[in-house]
Amino acid sequence: MLNELVMWWWRQILDLLPAPRHDDAPRDALLIVPEPDALVLLRRRRQGTESRAPEIRLGRFARDQAGLAELRRVTLARRLPSACVLCLPASAMLERRLSLPLQAEAGLAQVLRYEMDRVTPFAAEDVAWGWHIEQRDRTRGRLLVRLRLVPRASLAELLDDLGASSLRPVAIEAPGPGGMRVVRLDDAATQARQLRRQRRTRALAIACAGLAVVALALPFGLQSLAIWHEEARIAALQPGVAEAQALRRRLAGQQSGGNAIAAEQARLGDALGALAAMTAILPDATFLNSFTLAQRKLTLAGQSNDAARLIAAMSADPAIRNPSFAAPVTRAATGQADLFSIHAELAP
Repeated sequence: MLNELVMWWWRQILDLLPAPRHDDAPRDALLIVPEPDALVLLRRRRQGTESRAPEIRLGRFARDQAGLAELRRVTLARRLPSACVLCLPASAMLERRLSLPLQAEAGLAQVLRYEMDRVTPFAAEDVAWGWHIEQRDRTRGRLLVRLRLVPRASLAELLDDLGASSLRPVAIEAPGPGGMRVVRLDDAATQARQLRRQRRTRALAIACAGLAVVALALPFGLQSLAIWHEEARIAALQPGVAEAQALRRRLAGQQSGGNAIAAEQARLGDALGALAAMTAILPDATFLNSFTLAQRKLTLAGQSNDAARLIAAMSADPAIRNPSFAAPVTRAATGQADLFSIHAELAP
């Protein structure tokens, strides 16, 4: 019980912790917006907010030799953010919604890289890609991920021109139905550093959450420990309790069986009792060839030295009612005894 409680608290805390994000862009960045006429519009974002004020807008620069030279001069002369973000239209970024096993989250980047050519018409090397975790369905064990990608072929010329001006974007942004969508363009070393930093942050958060769980679960743990001791004592007494219950069931079964037999005997008559009564009533010189009891109706057949006395003897016993001959009394072939057949009823 204590383990189940701790695991429940642990799952609740993990759900509250922020997952490592691969879809965020720098809060302070230089925004590069390509325009249809091959110009580049530069804007600035500070503390995650993009200002539309004229003094923040740096200007438009043609993508020719003179324009790129002017762009390089402006970026070197002004104190601009070191991070650059490439802002593209919504149609430039493709998305695909995937359902993966929940265990894939630990190595999601590798899983998506291996799955890229299966779920998209591109290889991982041909696109700039990222992802966003939409939902963790722990009940079904599924992870819902939205894969985002931009073909590198559509960016190659623009990135080369920006590189000539010492501008190297670290991310791509594009608007979408749910807000701004982001794909990182950092190199492997930068991504590795960010991933290590995110893992350290997450480890510290998990450690803090673990301490909080211990503090919250300690009273419940002590109570569970006391309950466990009592349950152990109850479990030790269970064999004796089971034996007593089995004995009680046997006694109840025997009593109910005896009651059922007694009820049937009262309704149909006690054959053994009737046989014992007739043994006491009939004289020694009387022999029975058949003895039948059905629905309290008694039928006797046999031979006796004096069959006429049998009716009187049976009438004298209160357990026997209405005795009468079922057929005329005849003489046996030996001539020494009477053959008789008698009907009677057992008293209730």
